[in-house]
Amino acid sequence: SIGTISTSIGTSSTNCSNGSGSSYGQPLPLPQQQLAECMQCSLSLPSWLVKSMATVQTAEPPAPSRCLSGRKAAHKNVIFNRQGKQKVFDYVKHNLERMVCGFITLSSTISMFSNPNNLSCPVQMAKAVTQFILKSYFPKIEEVVGLFKNLQETAKDHSHAVDPLSPTFPPPLLRAECQMVALFIHMCQMNPKMTTLLTEITKEFYQTALTQDIRFHQLLAFCRILTAVCRFQGDVERLQFLCSDLLRKPLKPSEFHVFTAIVSVWPMVLARLPDVPLVEEKRIVSQGLEQQSISFTLEVILTAILKSQTGSTPIQIMKHFKRLCNWKQPPIQNPVDELTKVIIDLLKTSTHVCIDQQIGQFPWRRPQPSVMAFHLVHCLRLLSWHQGWAWTNDVLIRSHLWPTLQQWNNKSESIREATVVCIIRLIGFISGLAVDQQSISIIQLQKLLISLIEKAGKAKEASVDSLLDLCPSGNSKAKEVKALLFRWMDILRGHAVWGFSLIDEYQRRLCQYQ
Repeated sequence: SIGTISTSIGTSSTNCSNGSGSSYGQPLPLPQQQLAECMQCSLSLPSWLVKSMATVQTAEPPAPSRCLSGRKAAHKNVIFNRQGKQKVFDYVKHNLERMVCGFITLSSTISMFSNPNNLSCPVQMAKAVTQFILKSYFPKIEEVVGLFKNLQETAKDHSHAVDPLSPTFPPPLLRAECQMVALFIHMCQMNPKMTTLLTEITKEFYQTALTQDIRFHQLLAFCRILTAVCRFQGDVERLQFLCSDLLRKPLKPSEFHVFTAIVSVWPMVLARLPDVPLVEEKRIVSQGLEQQSISFTLEVILTAILKSQTGSTPIQIMKHFKRLCNWKQPPIQNPVDELTKVIIDLLKTSTHVCIDQQIGQFPWRRPQPSVMAFHLVHCLRLLSWHQGWAWTNDVLIRSHLWPTLQQWNNKSESIREATVVCIIRLIGFISGLAVDQQSISIIQLQKLLISLIEKAGKAKEASVDSLLDLCPSGNSKAKEVKALLFRWMDILRGHAVWGFSLIDEYQRRLCQYQ
């Protein structure tokens, strides 16, 4: 089924290669002789990162912190193991502090982290670097402000060398951030499963930054570093989902600069594709939306939020987006409703919307939505969150989702099964927005899903999942849903291997009805 926002980060197999100018493993070559010794390393780095290094290599390193004193043996080699996690974090933290303060070079740091005795767990080391950035790295505010001022001045020149959408565009990174990007690239190159490593780094970020209080400039620094690493790998989707989750946090007007930090390093994350028409004659072009659905949805929502705020900060942030991401004022009277209508039409008509059973290659997995299906459902979830339950109920459900399901329930061949599965799961996802879980709309949706469970095909499984979302333990339908779940588990026992894996999943969900 279509997964939740936070757990879906990095699950797609599609990547965008526009950021690095080449595919992974083939970065743009550029001699590093122009770099100072502290910035040089044996890695083959992309040209845009080397240019950023050359820009900031002469910056004065920060003063040593008190953590560097009284730890004479911390720089010595230690063996990374599961029993000594704190030892690993202390070792990584101390040596990164020494690199940031200019006591050791980037090349020496990479050599120490590459020692076989120290590298029994690269994921653990990557998590330690993430923790250092979020808790122990303190960038100078004046240096960050200076980077953005330089970016504004450089962008006035419209030559290809400084075009923000150019693959060689050098991102604004501080000296220590360039070094840590190179370190992450090194860890990714050493790990055969790069996506797995990046996923672990992102999870560590979620567990720390989105659940604990950290300094805002540390959050900005990590977003810049993570964006640069994703740009090297061409993983634009991971950053778009990160933006989606950040957007759902209660941000102050000044904190929207977190999105500026991301797009300043890789504008393609939220950019309008220059050669793909998106709006023509005051209408959204469906073919153009297919290729940039998440980025345009984020553009619509961010534009609406920033326009509703007062002061100079929202205006400044919008100027950054227009310059870096090629944002344009859409000549549409109601962009949210128009966007919703086009997304629903794409769910019904796009040939890229499908459900893959994947029994042959992955017999233990449940049917998976295509990338396009997943993206379109994600966009509708974002619009529902932004507009609230009243709009979700009156416009999205009653005007679009409900009529489509009724049409399919009466005449199943009139609507594609993949479209119905996406709509059913969307109903489950957005049901949490309802203020009153006993409202007439929720009760009607519960009855409809119960009737759809009797249908054959992939919609049965989607109906069970969404019904569980609609009926928490205190709901009046909880007992009926529990009985249905037991019957559904009996049916799964006669299916392929993935049926047994689903039984384990549903057994856990049954706990909420105990």
